[in-house]
Amino acid sequence: MENIEIDGTTLGWQVALRVDGEAVSGLNIVDRKVRVGSVGLKTGGMAGVWTSEAHRKKGYASRVMWASIEEMDRRGYHASILYGIEDFYHRHSYSVCFASPICQVAAESFPVPVPGFRVRTAKKGYTPRISGLYQRYNEGRSASAIRAMRWMPNCR
Repeated sequence: MENIEIDGTTLGWQVALRVDGEAVSGLNIVDRKVRVGSVGLKTGGMAGVWTSEAHRKKGYASRVMWASIEEMDRRGYHASILYGIEDFYHRHSYSVCFASPICQVAAESFPVPVPGFRVRTAKKGYTPRISGLYQRYNEGRSASAIRAMRWMPNCR
C-alpha cells in the first residue's frame, strides 16, 4: 500500500511517499519570499529530493514531486523553485533560471589586508548588520530571497 504524507517543519514542510509503511522517496519544501522586480512572491524551494536506492526507477520521486506541486498550488504559492541537477528535472516542467548565488571566503585566506578594510570572521553578534547589508544590497535584485531580520547567516 502506498501513501503520500505531508508534515510541517520549522522552515517549511516535507513530503514523503511510503510503501508498506517504509519511506521510499521524499523531499522538503522550504518557504521563501523571492523578489521578482519590486514584487515579493511566495515560493516553495524544493530541496533534498531523494529516493532510496532499492526503490529507484519506479516513478516514486515523480509522484512525490507532482504531489508537492499540487500542494503548493493549494497553499497559494506563486512559484516553486528547485535547486537541483541541471537538465534533470525538465520532465517535471522545471527549467534552469538562476545561477548559484553563494560565495564564501574564509577570513584567513586573505594574504594581505585590503586598504581601508578590516577582515574578520563573522560572529553571531554581527547578524543584524549582516542582515541589513544583505537587504540593502539585494532590495532591487530579482530572484533574491526576502529574508526576515531574524535570519541567521552562517556565523561561528
